Amino acid sequence: MKQILAILGDGPADPVLAAAWLVAKRFGGQITGLLGTGTEDAAAPAWQDGLSIYAALDPVDAGERDAQQAKAAASFHRFLQARDVQFGAVPRRHKGVTAFWCGNGSRAPRAISTRSLLFDLIVMARPDRPTSPAGITLEDTLFSSGRPVLVCPKRAPTQLGDSIAIAWNGSTESAQTVALAMPLLKRARRVIVIATGRSDMPEPGPSGAEFGAALTRHGITVHLRAAVGRQKRQGESFLREAQDAAADLLLKGAYARNRLRQLVFGGATRQILLASPIPVLIAR
Repeated sequence: MKQILAILGDGPADPVLAAAWLVAKRFGGQITGLLGTGTEDAAAPAWQDGLSIYAALDPVDAGERDAQQAKAAASFHRFLQARDVQFGAVPRRHKGVTAFWCGNGSRAPRAISTRSLLFDLIVMARPDRPTSPAGITLEDTLFSSGRPVLVCPKRAPTQLGDSIAIAWNGSTESAQTVALAMPLLKRARRVIVIATGRSDMPEPGPSGAEFGAALTRHGITVHLRAAVGRQKRQGESFLREAQDAAADLLLKGAYARNRLRQLVFGGATRQILLASPIPVLIAR
């Protein structure tokens, strides 16, 4: 994971930058920062099960946009310079973390998700609500970029990737998330597979034991734990087991069940994104 995109919003930048820096340290990567969705677009598309749903955004004037951009850029430079991160052009053989602030370009969700195609990992803050500008950007990036998205809680992490929990429900989305996160898993000190029983899987899939055995073929030592229930209860169970195992990162396939159904009735993915006290890596 050499190329990391840190998308900053209106909230505190430190949780996003701390998570991006912790990952970049593991791989000698570059962190590219940009300011996420603002409100310069009257409507921005969010994608739900292949349907484009437009959410109204309040417009702001150019002066406010410039102020937001300057504040985000200052936070980006302050945080990373304090950690001796190199900015600008560096020798090709440089092995430390480097950084670049991307101050130009559209902040519309689709433009950001298109730019995300160039990166190995996207890091964002947890949105306060799904229909906020940050929520729209998260969903569009998740559904359109094909890249894993690391969603950060409001508290900045102090470690990330030492102890990784996997929320396994036998779904294609879970398998895809694990495949994209394999570089992190191979460097983890401890990997915990938290698996649902087959009766609680959204579709028939391998058991937690079968999945754990597959991971061991990659040289990964796996510890097994069990989750119970469905939808919201299942999400709560995944979180409880991850916390009991002292995990500092949770991997979760995004929306294995119908996306619109989860939006209305709740579900494991939604529960985890709203409540997790640790960063969550999601993919679809």
